[in-house]
Amino acid sequence: MNVLFSSRIDAFKRPGGDTHHLLQTIDALKTQGVMGYTQENWPAERKPDLLHHFNLNRPELGIELIRQFPEVPLIIQAVFVDYSSVESQSESGLRRMISRSFSPSSLEWLKEILRTLKAQRPIPSWPYLVLGHAKSVQKLLDHSRLVIGASCSELDRISHYYSLSEEKGVVLLPPIQPLYFEKIEAERENKALLCVGRFEPLKNQLSLIQAVRNTDYTLTLVGKASPNHSRYYKECRRQAGGNVVFVDYLSAEELKPLYEQSAAHILPSFFETTGLSTLEALACGCGAVIGNNAEVLEIFSGRAVSVDPKEVTSIQKGIESAIQEGEKNREWAESVANPQRLGEQLFKMYKQILGQ
Repeated sequence: MNVLFSSRIDAFKRPGGDTHHLLQTIDALKTQGVMGYTQENWPAERKPDLLHHFNLNRPELGIELIRQFPEVPLIIQAVFVDYSSVESQSESGLRRMISRSFSPSSLEWLKEILRTLKAQRPIPSWPYLVLGHAKSVQKLLDHSRLVIGASCSELDRISHYYSLSEEKGVVLLPPIQPLYFEKIEAERENKALLCVGRFEPLKNQLSLIQAVRNTDYTLTLVGKASPNHSRYYKECRRQAGGNVVFVDYLSAEELKPLYEQSAAHILPSFFETTGLSTLEALACGCGAVIGNNAEVLEIFSGRAVSVDPKEVTSIQKGIESAIQEGEKNREWAESVANPQRLGEQLFKMYKQILGQ
């Protein structure tokens, strides 16, 4: 079985959680004999058995694929991020005004145009420009056979903005790399905190920095600055004290010992569809703090400490509580994010769609 995967146009130039989700899914499916390709390595003469598009917020490549292969079944992996709540609270008056003046779909279309004008990506395809963002997303949803979300809350959010038939929706968490389930080798440090995520207001690293200021915690922040939020990254560095360490990028092999050494992983985001780094942290026996948005509350209920991302004191209390958690969640993480099991489930869905 040959599956052609697509995502946002800059998924590999500027990798994020959706990129890792896609690549881990391809690896998980290899155990089932499924050959997964991206558009960069797809054999031009071959017709795919299935199309699998990641990131409903960025529909352009998905639309192009269903134009090329109109008869090939399409599956959508939603990764549906709602930026409207954090944009409306932006410290930038212009960003705040724009976010409150446009619908979320119009805002996403505008952001695509701005990315092009800033030479961050190629000119959007003609079908996307003509249809606009909302109609492009709806076209993908209408054409799809399945829409996979990480939670019921994510699927409900999609249904709030678009038309999505209930029978298409499926809940399935993303797989994480098998090495995170291997034996813990590093020694836990009770005052070591970790946050893994790209620097942007949505992830809320600045409030976390403020929460550990003048404490005896050591905070390691792993991630690159989002290309549109360099000022936010600079402000994080400006406000960070001597107990905060910035690390640009780490491979999974380098991240694993950090998860193992840390007492808690803190990701007080305003919004997450899943929180891959939280899953990885729990798999490594690390305590975890999450923001209190519906998606992650559904996924990590009873497994992570939820906090109000707008309140620094709430984050501080969450850190203290999370440090007491840790090891008990390892088995749960393996049961829900094991790549072998998730590969089997996804392969079963593929076969049902193809009538095999």
